[in-house]
Amino acid sequence: MNTGAVIPAEILSRTDLPIYVKLVYGRMSVLLERHGSLVLTTEELANQCGITPRQAAKSLRYLVMLELIRFHRSLDDRRLIHVFQKMK
Repeated sequence: MNTGAVIPAEILSRTDLPIYVKLVYGRMSVLLERHGSLVLTTEELANQCGITPRQAAKSLRYLVMLELIRFHRSLDDRRLIHVFQKMK
């Protein structure tokens, strides 16, 4: 799998965000740029970023709170599947 992350300077320089939030934002930026929206489990995102699933879940909550991404839990499996969308 080809992984990558692009972390904007305004996110990278924020001292109030843990590094794992910055990594998730960078990875999500790359994936959303390629696909527009996607379905991904928290575990898959954690593996791609080299962090724990709990850190990935916390990162998603931070990013939603900052209005950088939007996600919806799947109705089929509310524990694992998330649909991510780029904020307009």
